Amino acid sequence: MKKFLLKIHIYMSLFFVPLAIIYALTGIFYLFAYYGKDGRKSYDIPSEKRLSSQELADFTLKFLKQNNIVFRNMDVSFSRGGVQIGIMADFARAIQNANMVKIDVYRGDIVRYLMLLHFARGKWYFDALGVAFGVALFVFYLSGIFMSKHSSSKKRGLWVSFSIGLIFTVMVAYFNGM
Repeated sequence: MKKFLLKIHIYMSLFFVPLAIIYALTGIFYLFAYYGKDGRKSYDIPSEKRLSSQELADFTLKFLKQNNIVFRNMDVSFSRGGVQIGIMADFARAIQNANMVKIDVYRGDIVRYLMLLHFARGKWYFDALGVAFGVALFVFYLSGIFMSKHSSSKKRGLWVSFSIGLIFTVMVAYFNGM
């Protein structure tokens, strides 16, 4: 049983190491309020008439095409009284105020892209991988506990380490809410 648990522990952890590194780095970036560069460029274009949402989308797509601005994903979504084309770190957002259409084009760097993945702003399959990683973490710790259960010479030290970690985590969480 111990060999089986060890194999699960090793192979699952090696499979998820790249994802763990992404989550760790982006978590650190978030804690230090670094979200990557957004590379925003704004355009103000006069418009003679009030555009409907669909007309605004068509206008924005035409503008992007004329200016050779292409994203990996050119999906159109409507929100906040405007339109957004693209997703994640590369997108354009257009809104109309009076007789002016404002188009903001965002070109993010790799850090911004990874930050958005960390916070589930990507496609469903990356989110599914994140959920699988969460389940795998549970399996890692559970298999580690079962493997260490047989180590009678180190039981006391393991329980002390767990208890200190539990107390420390509860205290930090409690004082964080004050």
